[in-house]
Amino acid sequence: MIALWIVVLCLAAGHPAKANTCKDNRKESQYLPAGIGLENSKRKSRFVFLCDTVEVKAGKTTQVESGVMLYFAHPQRGNVIHVYGTLIFKGNKETWVYLSGSLDTARGKMEPGSAPWGGIVVEPGGQLIMEYTGVWGAPTPVSTLSWDVSIKNSFFTGANGIRKPDGTLLELEPNFAALNDVNFRRADEPTALAPVPLEKKSDKPQGLSAEEKASVLAKTPRKPFWSRNKILGLSGIVIAIGAGGYYLSQSHDDVPRQAKPAAAGMGAAPTFPPDR
Repeated sequence: MIALWIVVLCLAAGHPAKANTCKDNRKESQYLPAGIGLENSKRKSRFVFLCDTVEVKAGKTTQVESGVMLYFAHPQRGNVIHVYGTLIFKGNKETWVYLSGSLDTARGKMEPGSAPWGGIVVEPGGQLIMEYTGVWGAPTPVSTLSWDVSIKNSFFTGANGIRKPDGTLLELEPNFAALNDVNFRRADEPTALAPVPLEKKSDKPQGLSAEEKASVLAKTPRKPFWSRNKILGLSGIVIAIGAGGYYLSQSHDDVPRQAKPAAAGMGAAPTFPPDR
């Protein structure tokens, strides 16, 4: 038994234990739990990030409830929240979610601090949903490589803009900027609609019985045969025929006729038509 303990101690000495908490090694990543805070809470509560890097794992969802104030224990510009899964900030109109690099307790109250930090990075395939959330101190509060980002009724202080997947910047007013409804998926990646096949139009009723067809056709107004255009066209034809006949009858008298030779004992035959 003593020999077994000696072997265990030797193995432990040859392989020092790895730090498994951010208190021991701040370079470790802190994975966020499924839920932070109490649902529909009206009181403020604190949640501190012990690591410099915080992650939401792929396929996992973390929902931060109203009234929670999130901040880093060691604020610096390298503090980043990586979102590989889904991160939801679920504040409400009465109690918001607050996210900052540090916490200000100088006046005996819990207030977001002004220390700068790196912001949220939404990785490809990740999703970010922010509602009634205030973000302090991050020059680029959101840098996203995913279009699945929705920001509603939230504000930002000390921010220059939000970096979109195409590399463009949604500029923000540094002192204070409010975003009421920003949805990158709706604005930049609309869902393609499947083409609808065109149906062949027909004047005849489709899918009706013989009696129903007869009823529909009986109610359909019919155009009169003697329309105004038809009457005018027929009148023009009649007038044209009458004018042609008159012309032919008048032109017959204008054709010169050959004079007949004079009969014996008579003078020269008169010309036709005779001079009047």
